[in-house]
Amino acid sequence: MDLINQKKVLKEMVHRVVVNQEVHIIDVEWLPPFGYLQEVSSRVTGETTCLSAFATAKSSNRVFSGL
Repeated sequence: MDLINQKKVLKEMVHRVVVNQEVHIIDVEWLPPFGYLQEVSSRVTGETTCLSAFATAKSSNRVFSGL
């Protein structure tokens, strides 16, 4: 998939990405239904890094860069 189409797909999936001053991803807010799917996936795999905010129809997923 070329870069232009990748950007289009991401705009359909992601509401907001928060980065720190070192340009590490701190938080990703997914658009529906991707936030819901992330929550389900986290429950199934037992991950504890997903923080959801369904009252505002979005899901926030803590992402750690590993650095």
